[in-house]
Amino acid sequence: MYLLTSINNACSDAALARGISIIYTVIEWISILVPIILIVSLVVSLISMTVDPNQKDGQKKIIRKVASALIIFLVPSLLGVVMSFLNYATDEKSEIFNFTTCYKAALQANENIGVGEYNSGAGTSKGNGLNLYGDLSGLSQYVKKETDDTSSSASLGDGGILIVAGHSYSPYCAQFRNECREEDWTYVEPTETRKLAKLLKNELDGMNLKASIANEMLGGTDAKMNKSLFIEMGLNTQAFQENEPKFKKFTHVIEFHFNAAGSGAHGTVLMKGQAGISKIDNEIKAAVVKYTGRGLDDMAMGLQNQRYFQNLGIPMTYLEVEFYDNNSAMAKYETNKEKIAHEIALVFQKNYGDKISR
Repeated sequence: MYLLTSINNACSDAALARGISIIYTVIEWISILVPIILIVSLVVSLISMTVDPNQKDGQKKIIRKVASALIIFLVPSLLGVVMSFLNYATDEKSEIFNFTTCYKAALQANENIGVGEYNSGAGTSKGNGLNLYGDLSGLSQYVKKETDDTSSSASLGDGGILIVAGHSYSPYCAQFRNECREEDWTYVEPTETRKLAKLLKNELDGMNLKASIANEMLGGTDAKMNKSLFIEMGLNTQAFQENEPKFKKFTHVIEFHFNAAGSGAHGTVLMKGQAGISKIDNEIKAAVVKYTGRGLDDMAMGLQNQRYFQNLGIPMTYLEVEFYDNNSAMAKYETNKEKIAHEIALVFQKNYGDKISR
């Protein structure tokens, strides 16, 4: 029962939805093309019979071709009948596995994939599987908002935009390799990701758009908000399991990181997986570059969090905002970070509008 209901819930996942849709489309094409081919062959056989009525087994061949054409043409209908016999239900209405329902959910999900208008390449669209071990290295005049408020966000997990602040502090981060970011730099990555996450949340709140911070949803409402989606998901913790149904309802996910090079490099980078960088991704990157002044080539890497949301068909923007080991670049970012958050919020408002309004 658990397996069946789990499969039913997964029917709208991007990978399964795409697979089911492709299989059914292939069956539909076969049911159309093969009968046409058989009909053409039937005509040829009839002509041949007319020319030579004494052919052996001529009538049998014609009958077989007619029967084959009818059977193949009726395959989709026959498949529907078979699926209706395979539907599984218990006494509990909530525990139903229905092949027809699964197929319809898959088709709907397949239509929704691409909301982010993905370009070719790699990135935030549907992925090819969950890799838990990827590397994680104007609606109104702008008004600066206080971002150090540590109170919990309202209506966590009610859809809209999910904001993820990358990395965390020790000792929490010590559970996963390369997750800690407390190097001896003037700027500390988890501090900066959390500041920007709160800034963007405040901007979206001011525009009356739905938004939540993943770190808060996972229980990190302390002053440091010391929770990491990367760790919670990788360990499949209770906090992640409890929030997973909410994660599946978001319209778009954005995750913030800050880069490091050790050589004075600076600039904004989009991280991409295997499916493409979307128009919205590029607009968000442009919103940051407008104030930091430099954008770098996008980087292709297998990233756990990105793959997870890709497989749900949810667009995800994974952004390395600036290089935290470049003090001059970070100082420029620091001066403009509120404006950057405002510009990013405007991208979401323009592209999703009423879909994420409260």
